[in-house]
Amino acid sequence: MKLPKLAIENHQFTIVVIILLVLAGVASFLTMPRSEDPQISRAGSNIIAVYPGANPLDLEELVLDPIETALNELEDIDKMNSNVIDGLMLIRLEFLAGSDPDDKYGEVVQKIGSIRDELPDELSSLIIDRWEVSRVNILQVALVSDSASYRDLEWHAERLKKELERAAGVKRVNTWAFPEQEIRVALNWQKMARLGIPLGQVIGAVQSAGGNIPGGSIDIGSRRFAIQTSGSYRNLEDIAHTVVHAAGGKVLYLKDIATVNRDYEDQNYYARFNQKRAVFITANQQEGTNIYDVMEGLKSRIAAYEGSLPKEIALAYVFDQSHSVSERVNGFFANLMQGVLLVGVIVLLAMSMRAALIVMMVIPTSILIGLGLVDFSQYGLEQMSIAGLVIALGLLVDNAIVVTENVSRFLAQGLSRKDAAVRGTSQIGWAVVSSTATTVLAFLPIIMMQNTSGDFIRSMPVTVVFTLSASLLVSLTLTPYLSSRFLKTNGGSRISAGQQALQSFVERYYRRQLNFSLERPKTTLAVATVVFFGALALFPVVGVSFFPKAEKPQFIINIDTPQGTSLDRTDMAARYVESVLAGK
Repeated sequence: MKLPKLAIENHQFTIVVIILLVLAGVASFLTMPRSEDPQISRAGSNIIAVYPGANPLDLEELVLDPIETALNELEDIDKMNSNVIDGLMLIRLEFLAGSDPDDKYGEVVQKIGSIRDELPDELSSLIIDRWEVSRVNILQVALVSDSASYRDLEWHAERLKKELERAAGVKRVNTWAFPEQEIRVALNWQKMARLGIPLGQVIGAVQSAGGNIPGGSIDIGSRRFAIQTSGSYRNLEDIAHTVVHAAGGKVLYLKDIATVNRDYEDQNYYARFNQKRAVFITANQQEGTNIYDVMEGLKSRIAAYEGSLPKEIALAYVFDQSHSVSERVNGFFANLMQGVLLVGVIVLLAMSMRAALIVMMVIPTSILIGLGLVDFSQYGLEQMSIAGLVIALGLLVDNAIVVTENVSRFLAQGLSRKDAAVRGTSQIGWAVVSSTATTVLAFLPIIMMQNTSGDFIRSMPVTVVFTLSASLLVSLTLTPYLSSRFLKTNGGSRISAGQQALQSFVERYYRRQLNFSLERPKTTLAVATVVFFGALALFPVVGVSFFPKAEKPQFIINIDTPQGTSLDRTDMAARYVESVLAGK
């Protein structure tokens, strides 16, 4: 192999290239996207059609069938699921892995647009919603108050939402946990009876414009009737001026027999934070952004807005995903430092201090070059890529140790440092390449997985492949150069205490076991076979899962109450569990 000789003879070029690659890795580490989970994009769409008043059969015949026929003409469709209920149709369309999300979304929009004239004019909405697999909330805050009205909580939540939407890197902000507003019509039953106006006539007048969509309710005494309204209403005044009855030149409006007002719907769930009523604001980041930068902008705006809240409303952080990302990154650096120190100690005991320093230098160098390649391939720093770095950390030191040890062996034979570095590296160069290649090939099947799981986990094998490739390059160029400059020429003439201990172990224990195995090949193979199949038999006991269980310090409690249990009764059960968890 000529590469080690070229690297040593042209050491200025070697050093410059390695430094540039390391600097690129440092720049990538400082700027590459950070998130807790991989930011993946999957080709798929949801088609939602609202046809007020249509039953499932009519909806299937008039809307679903034409749309499905058009979509079936598209290529690369993997799955298409359809659901139809009264007035609503949903089609979930999924394309084969590897399909471009932007192109496929455009094709779906074009196909639906080409048949829009064939669909009923009464469709109140036709929505084509693109999948957003990576839409994960990175922040949730709560506005907490037991005394403030929902109107005040909603008002402040919406104002804070608008502030957060202006932060750089924010994709979407949502507010929830407060009841939706609705329009209520409270009828004067006595006046209706005196004028001879039946209930059906009132309801028919309200929804007489044609299209029917949910609009609210009519309260009569203790009973409530749901109503459908047309899309022609723009405000409460329009509803109040609905003509209910006209006869003898007199016109009776809805406002003459009812009170029309805007109110909150009856709640079908309660939300609390630390046992106090709360509404929540959640935010998620754009693809390709750094979670730390996004969170910095969000927190500064939250802090600025918090000062404007009234005393009865408190703001609290529910979760902050950047903390999880920091823990993972810090955990990797802790593993990196531990690995460097342990490798250094072992090489120090087995060879020398200078050899240990060379090997220790290779580890961060390979990691940084690998990070540069990961960033260049449009992957970020998240739990899968960090896991890949941890895996690579245990593999990349092998090449440097083997090269350094072989160079030391030639030095012990009396060769000069340059000749020992060239001959020592060249002798095992192809062996190092082949061993690295076999390890890299083991991860290629994971890279080529063509499904959602493959998209999610792909950054891990990619990181391993790039980092191991970087370690191979460093081991065949930088390592022999450093060995030719810093290893002692008489390094092999004196045996250190660590080397003596290792040689004693080899002579006393390992060589004895090796001789025993070689003298009894049948017994050795039989034992190995039993151990192998015994390990396979443990698979059902250990269990198998594609992803490990979450390590987050949290758990979810589900409370199942009997069918028909009221919300208040369920709330009592939830409050009891809350009190137990709070230790009260």
